[in-house]
Amino acid sequence: MAGTWRIIGRRAGLVGLFLLAVLPLVAHLPKPDALTIDQASFALDGAEPVQVSLPHSWPRDISAGPHEGEYRLTFTLQNEQERERMQFLLIPLTRLTPEIQLNGHDLFAARANAWAAPLFEMPHLARLPEDALELGANTLVVRMTREGGFRIGYLSPAYLGTGERILPNYKLLAFLVDLQRVGVLTLFALLTIGVAGLWLARRDTVYGWFCLTGIGLLLTNLSALDPFNVLGGLSATVVISVGSFSAMIIFGLACAMVGRRGPRWLIPFAFLWSGAVFLSLTTYSHFRPLGAVFGLVSNGWLLAAAVVLGREFLATRNAEHALVMMGIMAMIGYGFVDIASIAGVHDRGVLLLLYPQIFLITALAVILFRRLTQSLDTLDSANETLRIRLDEQQGELAKAHAHETALSANIAREQERQRLTRDLHDGLSGHIVSIIALAESAEERDIETAAREALDDLRLVLQSLDIGDEDIPVVLAYFRERAALQLRRLGIALDWSMDGLPAITGVTPGHALALLRILQEAVTNAIKHGPARRIVVTGERAQEGAARITIDNDGCNVLPKTNGKGLGNMRQRAASLGGEVMLEPFAAGMRLTLILPTSLSASGGGR
Repeated sequence: MAGTWRIIGRRAGLVGLFLLAVLPLVAHLPKPDALTIDQASFALDGAEPVQVSLPHSWPRDISAGPHEGEYRLTFTLQNEQERERMQFLLIPLTRLTPEIQLNGHDLFAARANAWAAPLFEMPHLARLPEDALELGANTLVVRMTREGGFRIGYLSPAYLGTGERILPNYKLLAFLVDLQRVGVLTLFALLTIGVAGLWLARRDTVYGWFCLTGIGLLLTNLSALDPFNVLGGLSATVVISVGSFSAMIIFGLACAMVGRRGPRWLIPFAFLWSGAVFLSLTTYSHFRPLGAVFGLVSNGWLLAAAVVLGREFLATRNAEHALVMMGIMAMIGYGFVDIASIAGVHDRGVLLLLYPQIFLITALAVILFRRLTQSLDTLDSANETLRIRLDEQQGELAKAHAHETALSANIAREQERQRLTRDLHDGLSGHIVSIIALAESAEERDIETAAREALDDLRLVLQSLDIGDEDIPVVLAYFRERAALQLRRLGIALDWSMDGLPAITGVTPGHALALLRILQEAVTNAIKHGPARRIVVTGERAQEGAARITIDNDGCNVLPKTNGKGLGNMRQRAASLGGEVMLEPFAAGMRLTLILPTSLSASGGGR
């Protein structure tokens, strides 16, 4: 069902485009409901006046160069009421700018727009002064002067009436002039600038031919408007010359669109041909037949471009080729109509050079935006592909980083184990030496004590070897168990509270051994130097989130005069953990405070 509606929509679109294409040929603008003057006398270059019907064109066989034509239009006012109704004069169409007089009074004729002054036709509006109108016969003189070139004068019927009857028609004519002349020129200018920017950025061959086509048609329309009267009588000659160049460039565009390389000589030949057309039209005295011939040649190039695009469309069904082909066919059709008008075979009064270019503009704009959309889609697809590849590479990097981290951790742990092995060897060997020496002197009690210390030290080192990243609670629990047994034998009470201690990460076996030795040294000092009867160990959160462990004893509260190796060792080990140790007396005894960071450095740990 969707496919059927799509086919119907396409056919309806084609019918709509066809109706738009033939609209100027079949449509006629409404005429004002006012007094119509369609008879006049005409005199060319001061010759004997002849009676003519309006619309009227000058003779087609006149020579090139300056000429002057004068039209006299008469109308009669029967009474004062008719005179009051004659407020405005509308001449819907003239070629050449007219000078208008009413009963010898000069009238100011307002053109549709300064930028809408076309090459061949324009509407004019004049306000009729009351003192210039007379009861009875009145005469309007419309004088047209051609200073040079080949333009043929033309005058349509004139209309007189009130503002309510005249102004709506003039506004409609002015709007159509602006839309067809200035609108087409503006669209071509914008399209040419946009395509030129794309060509400069991408150097695409099709965009290059697009740009040349836009420049050619832009110059053609600008020559037709000639808003500042720069070209004067040469406007028609320049339009045909530049139009010939544009027709050849359109053929090159068609070749580029179908993937064929246009002839290398096409662009220089187009310039040479355009110059030849200009020289021929300025030197040959009969403009119309020669202009018609050059117009047919231009249509031949357009027809060749349409054939190239049509054949490619039949082979590939590419909508771009069909759109441009339809625009070119519209230009060919109206080109023949205008050639017939120039040659005198058919004279509609209005030359339709600009109207079919609207279709070509539409086709080029559609193709341009379609290609931009395709480029953006390609860019989005490339970005998505890059994003996927980037995610894959980031995943691979994350895996490599994880592997490297694990490898580094294993290396660090192996280094810790090697260091702890050396520590075990050095610590235990010292005790064994003492045991051997004491055994030789047969001091059994001292031998037992030294052996217990050696055993405790060995267990301390071995326990630290199995500590993981966040196993500080395990370390403290192990120490509590050992300390409680030791203190119970000595009759010393132990209070233990670690509920407020924050979590500490980054723990290695070296860290664990350093912490155990700090705690062991603190308890040993309390036993030896107290003598303490009660030891309180508390863990809590310190300022700025650090971990704090305090060891209080109720022994001596006087600091020793000299610091022994024990306190120095504790401070050294605490520094290796990134912390610090402080010893201070208080009223009931002595307090040792250990401050630790909550994240330990991997390189930390003491011996």
